[in-house]
Amino acid sequence: MTRTKTPNKRDSSNFISSGSTLFNLALSDDAHCGFKKGTLVNIVGDSSAGKTFLALTGLVTAIQDDVDRKYTYIYDDVESANQFDMPKLFGKFAEEIEKPPLEKYSNTIEDLFDNVMHLLEEDIPFIYVVDSFDALDSEEDMQNFKKSRKEKKAGKKPSGSYRMAKPKKASEMFRRICNKLEHTQSILIVISQTRDAIGTMFKKKTRSGGRALKFYSAHEVWLAVEKTLISKKRMIGTKTRSRTKKNQITGKWRDSPLYFYYSYGVDDVRANIEFLVQEKYWKKIKKTIKAKEFDAEGTVTTIIHHIEGVDGEERLQELVGKKWMEIENSLIDSDRKPRFEG
Repeated sequence: MTRTKTPNKRDSSNFISSGSTLFNLALSDDAHCGFKKGTLVNIVGDSSAGKTFLALTGLVTAIQDDVDRKYTYIYDDVESANQFDMPKLFGKFAEEIEKPPLEKYSNTIEDLFDNVMHLLEEDIPFIYVVDSFDALDSEEDMQNFKKSRKEKKAGKKPSGSYRMAKPKKASEMFRRICNKLEHTQSILIVISQTRDAIGTMFKKKTRSGGRALKFYSAHEVWLAVEKTLISKKRMIGTKTRSRTKKNQITGKWRDSPLYFYYSYGVDDVRANIEFLVQEKYWKKIKKTIKAKEFDAEGTVTTIIHHIEGVDGEERLQELVGKKWMEIENSLIDSDRKPRFEG
């Protein structure tokens, strides 16, 4: 009996695209489907790995695809650190990104909870980006910190502990929020910064906030810089490796490359071309690539301009999706007898 192949078509109305074809495929096995609606997503990464770039690209891609404007799109810049040229990177869609509903960026976990619950209780569908979870304190921890400072100034030994309430509060908050996200088919995207784990022989990466994010996330994605992109001796971006370490959609752990350029954003076309070359779908001799479906050949830059010139981005996505699924299906042992019949 031949086993059914992995599907490569999903109902796109249940997802938003991340803005990256390969990242979508790593998340859902579909070139057009990234983050599932009604879920919590956690993007974890090193400094300069493109966490904010990726989250904002998904946010703006969702705005672009939402022609009826059924959703509210929110960027909660907790760190107040976003210095990107938003109009240049995202055009007119940048104007549709809103601040949190209570007219202030979250400062504590309680603020974030109030902002998100306000939308959920009003039945307002949303895509909400929190940047970042690390910058949030709990009100209890803030009070303990102030108390500790007073005790130190008075020459006393500080009592109590600081930053112990955050994990507990986070668990409670995400439990209540996740139970309601599916009702409005909303998405909460939480950005986290990596930290080096303490007390290990070999350095491993971890994140703050306890286990709540891992437990409640439908997708947990880790980003790490693979190499810096240089032009004329100046850094112009990064090639980042994404690893999906939790995936409730396909159950798979998958890696995918992401190209971030400071003046452009996520370069989906370049990543797709590089993937087809790497998988030997397109031949590359020295620096010349032969893109047979587009009747074009030349350097990566030449092929990019050609594909964009003929509006071939969608065709390129189809080719990448087809090749990705060809690889996925080759991993299936179709000769084995199914364990469960009928």
